Amino acid sequence: MIRSIEIKNFRGIQNGALQPLTPLVILVGPNSAGKSTVLDALLIAAYPRSDEGLSLVIQRRSGLDQPHQWLFWRHHGKEAEMATIVVKSDAPKTRTIELFHESATGSNSIIASSYYENGKQSTAFVGTRRIPSRSDALSDVPDVRIVDPYGGGPKVPLHELYTKVAERGVRKEAKSIVTELIPEIEDIEILTQNNQPVVFLVFADGAQPVALAGDGVRLLLYQSLQLAAPVGGLVLLEEPELHMHPGAIRQSAKAMLAAMRRGIQIILTTHSLDLIDALIASATEDDLSKISLHRLQLEQGQLKSHCLNGKDVAIARTQIEDDLR
Repeated sequence: MIRSIEIKNFRGIQNGALQPLTPLVILVGPNSAGKSTVLDALLIAAYPRSDEGLSLVIQRRSGLDQPHQWLFWRHHGKEAEMATIVVKSDAPKTRTIELFHESATGSNSIIASSYYENGKQSTAFVGTRRIPSRSDALSDVPDVRIVDPYGGGPKVPLHELYTKVAERGVRKEAKSIVTELIPEIEDIEILTQNNQPVVFLVFADGAQPVALAGDGVRLLLYQSLQLAAPVGGLVLLEEPELHMHPGAIRQSAKAMLAAMRRGIQIILTTHSLDLIDALIASATEDDLSKISLHRLQLEQGQLKSHCLNGKDVAIARTQIEDDLR
């Protein structure tokens, strides 16, 4: 499990650190407070192959012109020469990622170098061509994934996600999240449509593709399948409440807590007080000891954080509500 992260000269953060990071971490703060930047930094630094994590971050910003050009802190038009991200895990291990331009191929090439205390391994992302490299994963973080409702970056097809969940033996848990929200659903199956695999919701009187369900149901199903990660995995959620009505938000909170109890670390950003309330209301006393909320502020590149444990979140609810406005 990731216990802390330090960031220097990465996107809008010139300097900053977050600790402690618990099994379930909630990041709140106004727009441009650094929440998404923290997720991007974690995606690069905790991903089994840092070059692939870097590629995912760039693809998440695919709507920008040359998105890789915005990976470095800028001040008065001048760009930092290198960005550094340091994560510490339970192993105990410290992994340092250094990002910099590859001078040999020009400014469109970014190198991601990964360091441990006992040596150095380098991986790279060069333009649209990836240099092959072996995994340099943290031994206690076997899998990292991000769920981004804004649609940035590639998405694993729903039928492939459902198949992987079935292979891991947790299909029942993932399916129950959706069936509790919509009791009329009797099952979730992969059927074919025009000879293509499609996930269907099965009702007593027939079945329909998940694509015909509302955005909230589709997103809830996608989240619940992503949360069925390997034990020790890390799931990053970008505003998971988006497109969800209050009932779906409550079910989403239950899915997160169930995943946390299975040994999966979850770090999420949110602008929803409903989601925070649902997490706290559904949490047991033991769950509350594993939840932390970080109130973020970003002032002239300096990331500031005030951390609350799960039991103190309800007490500080008014201040948290101000952060979400």
